[in-house]
Amino acid sequence: MPTPIAKGRDRDIQIGFSLRLLSALSLIFVTTTTTFADPFICKKTSNGNIAIRTGHCRRGESKITNVSALTGPQGPAGINGTNGTNGVDGVNGTNGSNGTNGTNGTNGNDGADGSIRIYGNGSAGALTIGANTTFTATNTQYSSVTINSSRTLTVASGTIIRSTGTVTNNGTIRVLTFARGGFTDSVTATTIVPSYTPPSPGISSNPASQGEFGTDAADIRGGTLGSILSLNGIKHLLHPGLLGGGGGAGALGSIGGNGGGSLVIIAAGAITNNGLIEAIGTDGGDGSGGGGGGVVILASNTLVTNSVTGTIDVSGGDGGQSSVSSGAGGGGGGGIVDLLSPSAPIDDGTLNLVGGLAGSNTNPVTDTRRSGGASGGSSYGAGGAGSQVSSAGAGSPNTSSGNTDGGIGAVLEPVLDPTSLL
Repeated sequence: MPTPIAKGRDRDIQIGFSLRLLSALSLIFVTTTTTFADPFICKKTSNGNIAIRTGHCRRGESKITNVSALTGPQGPAGINGTNGTNGVDGVNGTNGSNGTNGTNGTNGNDGADGSIRIYGNGSAGALTIGANTTFTATNTQYSSVTINSSRTLTVASGTIIRSTGTVTNNGTIRVLTFARGGFTDSVTATTIVPSYTPPSPGISSNPASQGEFGTDAADIRGGTLGSILSLNGIKHLLHPGLLGGGGGAGALGSIGGNGGGSLVIIAAGAITNNGLIEAIGTDGGDGSGGGGGGVVILASNTLVTNSVTGTIDVSGGDGGQSSVSSGAGGGGGGGIVDLLSPSAPIDDGTLNLVGGLAGSNTNPVTDTRRSGGASGGSSYGAGGAGSQVSSAGAGSPNTSSGNTDGGIGAVLEPVLDPTSLL
């Protein structure tokens, strides 16, 4: 509804009020304009409080003209910012000096007695030979060894048997030969150019020698006497290895005897031989030399006994007889027996150390193409010389003669503890 227009006196009153209102508003406008002049800062002298004024400073205040010199109190610390990325690693510094050595630890327990290397460790247990046996064992470290009566244990040359206990032989231990005999032949049946295979020397310094090769037009010489070892030398022969006596030399168309092999038995307990231990050289073929005897070493840390029924045989082989093509051969030299123990060995049995016999010269040498007899192989004893053969026109034509037996072998019985030697 529209506002009614006032009339008469009421209208005059309304107009008067409006004029007074306009006058008041004008005054307020002027005052407001003055109030909003540029502000300034006043500092209260008594306490240093700061106030912003627009007209003038109040009593007890002074106007601040250098606003930049004002410093307010420190505000609270802001929150930490996020961590920055890690920088690159710096170069390594130099190494520091070594520290002092620590103290030595306590000594360990003593090791096993070194004699275990000599007498073995018994790991193969007790060995009993109850039937004829060819020895093929790779572990030969026994706690005891027994060969029963009437039984034969055949071993290769170079065999070493060790026992932490006793070793008793009531049967036979047979050692096979090793050094081979030589051989001589001609290239063809009509030439006198020989083809020769030399024998093995075994433990000797030189091999056996063949007889001279030729025809019946002249005397033909036999092989020469073999060399021997010195007694001092065989005292140090404790590890003969595969070698025993040397092989005999071969005559024309014939092979020399093989040399006897070697056997070493080492026991912490007693070693007793009630039977036979043999390492012999074999006989040569017609006109060839016999093989030298072998080597048997029995070493006990208690006692070695070769009883009244026991035999140790290291004899050389016999030379071969003369034939239509060659003179007779020489015998092989006798071998070596070494019995070592802290107490004097008991030797009531037989030690066969003889050299082999020279071959028989009974048969005449009638072939035109012929050779002298070959010499025997050596061991300790020298191999025997071979026969010479006379020519067809000699006073005793085509005769073989002059060959010899092999030299005798040697036995050693030192009284000492073998542990340090072996």
